Amino acid sequence: MRILDQMPESLREVARELSPLEQANADLVEALTGRTDGARTLVLFERCGLMVSHDRARPGWYAYRPPYGFLLYEELRRASPDRLVELHRRAADWYARRKVPAAELRHALAAQDWRRATHTMGSSWHELVTVGCPTSGPKVPPTPPPHVRHEPGLALAFASERLDAGDGSAGARFLRLAERAGLETATGTFRAVAAAVELRQAQAAGQSDVVLTTARRLLRDGGDGSPGTGPEGLRLRAIALVAAGGTELDHGDLGAAQAYLTEGVALARQAGMVRVQVSGLGSLAALQLERGRPGRAIAHCREAMARADGAGLTGYGDLAWIDLALAEAGQLQGRIDAAEHHLGRILEVDALAHPAFVVGTAVVHARIDSLTGDARMAGGVLAAVRDEFAGRRISPKLRQVATLTEAEIRLAGADPQAAERLLAQECLPRYTAWAAVVRAKTHLARRRVEAALRSIRPYLEPVGGSLVWAVEANLVAARILRALGRHTNAAAAMARALQLADDDDIRWPFLCGGADVRALLRSHAQSSRRWRALAEDVLAMLPSPRTPGRAESPVETLTERERSVLRLLQGTLTTEEIAATLYVSVNTVKTHMKAIYRKLGAGRRREVVARARLLNLL
Repeated sequence: MRILDQMPESLREVARELSPLEQANADLVEALTGRTDGARTLVLFERCGLMVSHDRARPGWYAYRPPYGFLLYEELRRASPDRLVELHRRAADWYARRKVPAAELRHALAAQDWRRATHTMGSSWHELVTVGCPTSGPKVPPTPPPHVRHEPGLALAFASERLDAGDGSAGARFLRLAERAGLETATGTFRAVAAAVELRQAQAAGQSDVVLTTARRLLRDGGDGSPGTGPEGLRLRAIALVAAGGTELDHGDLGAAQAYLTEGVALARQAGMVRVQVSGLGSLAALQLERGRPGRAIAHCREAMARADGAGLTGYGDLAWIDLALAEAGQLQGRIDAAEHHLGRILEVDALAHPAFVVGTAVVHARIDSLTGDARMAGGVLAAVRDEFAGRRISPKLRQVATLTEAEIRLAGADPQAAERLLAQECLPRYTAWAAVVRAKTHLARRRVEAALRSIRPYLEPVGGSLVWAVEANLVAARILRALGRHTNAAAAMARALQLADDDDIRWPFLCGGADVRALLRSHAQSSRRWRALAEDVLAMLPSPRTPGRAESPVETLTERERSVLRLLQGTLTTEEIAATLYVSVNTVKTHMKAIYRKLGAGRRREVVARARLLNLL
């Protein structure tokens, strides 16, 4: 690669020595290499395009741009295998001093320090088996020694490391090895650790029924003889509670999820289990979003990030769930810049292939684009997501969320027929109110006023559903009543929508409500004192009206090189990485990008990719 080829050998040697790290700061650089200029070295690598600032909550952290880290690691592995082992050992020492057991375990295994890895697993298992996004993992999976078959603790260490790296099949194999090796000598602690790893493996495999069965068994008796009341039993109970709560949330039983998660987070807090707290608080934030409570979700997210930051866990994949929740909460509150900021941070996580991230980020992106860009284009993005998962095993919840969001956006793009086709699909009970509100808006677009009223009437109060849907229902009622000339009733419905929205700073239904809602807000702000300030606040946030239909305009033909750049824009490569991939200068890539944006009539990268897909250019 050009950057490496132009680098002096002395500096390239330093770059190789940092390649075992997923991320680095100045102190870690100096601990590995013995240098005293760690900060200067990292800044130099960033300036030449080798590294990127990888900070999530703390300044000074960097990571290699792909594929440089892997290339340098391979150079080091071939040329100096003994030095590579020593660097992993030093990294394990550094993370051990800072009490970051997952990173310590990864580097201990890569350093072939089996005793340290077994000890770390035994002493810190409760921080190693909490479900979250997989980490980026090591450049090359660690090779187990032959005696792993006879050492259950070491086999569990390999199982935990592989699950954390997203390699579920290898994790399951090592778990089976551990269970066979531990049959005769199993202690209560081993059974607790094995049960926790088993739970993590079932979560990673998406086996929700197995997760619930295992978690309930552990909560009932501590797990077939594992300690139920001592420190290990309490830790296992916290893990089982959070796992059960997350699964019940995915199944739609919000009451059971709330109970499990609240107790699990409390126990984890009592036991000092940071990753379990972060995971549980992330699930509680997602639960509050299901209830249409973005303000409460944000409070859980802030606590989770404070806990993670205090323990040095800002690099873990668990935080991607927090960023996803903050992105959705920001969108619901109309804070578009904040939503886009957190969506951008999710791109740092290597596990974006997880269906929950694909659907979750696509939904928030599409909603924002439908407001600030082109609704038809945004609908095309969600249709592409549905096509991507057609025939694949994803949860009914994710499929339903994508479908209903696309129906909303198709309706916003003046395509009620498409919305009705999407609404004809089977609806989960948990989303009945959401579907009813979208159906009411579809009826209204077709001038079927009575049908619209019938659809929303049961959902004007937030009883058992999302507060957002109740706000939407009252807005639809206000639009209908205004159209019927019942202005007093329309004002009352608008006041109720504002009152409900004020409880958690909900702004989204007003922002995407169109000209009717804009007129109702103006009327309310002029004629009523109650909620006037809120109505004026929302009016100030409304985007300027714009003419739709840009996706139907003719597109100037792209050159072959522009098509090559366009294909690379689909991923997460930076401009510098695209230039390196195509063996051209950064300025050349920027010139092509400007031409692509102009020809496709788009102003942002996500928008140009979505529009290209809509026009079958990708």
